Amino acid sequence: MKTLKETFDYYDEGSKGFLTSHELKCSVIYLTGIKLSKIAMRRLKDRGSMFSLQDLGNIIASQLKEDHGSEVFNALDSQKKGYLTLDDFNNLCDIHAKYLKPAIRESVFREIDSNQDGMVTLRDIQRLVKFTIE
Repeated sequence: MKTLKETFDYYDEGSKGFLTSHELKCSVIYLTGIKLSKIAMRRLKDRGSMFSLQDLGNIIASQLKEDHGSEVFNALDSQKKGYLTLDDFNNLCDIHAKYLKPAIRESVFREIDSNQDGMVTLRDIQRLVKFTIE
């Protein structure tokens, strides 16, 4: 596997010092095995048509954060419902953090549940992991 710089140089057709959106997309697929969504590509294109090595690094770091959030969420969501309720969270705390008082557990759950719908989703966990890593 190539390093980030080697990948950048490989996909930088003509050694112009930047990647086009197509070259960027190919670089991300090569490095992560994941194709950027159309929404992500549209956002990137809105920022311009030339992408630096730093831009590629930021995108790869973002992808890794999302992957880590998915791993964490999948480990917590043992029933594969796609969300965790406060009861699910309390059951996890009973196993892994018995010392946490009910009021603290509820406060933590509400903090993670970004839209306050009573369900912690993958997106909530990804947001939490993103802020924890940064």
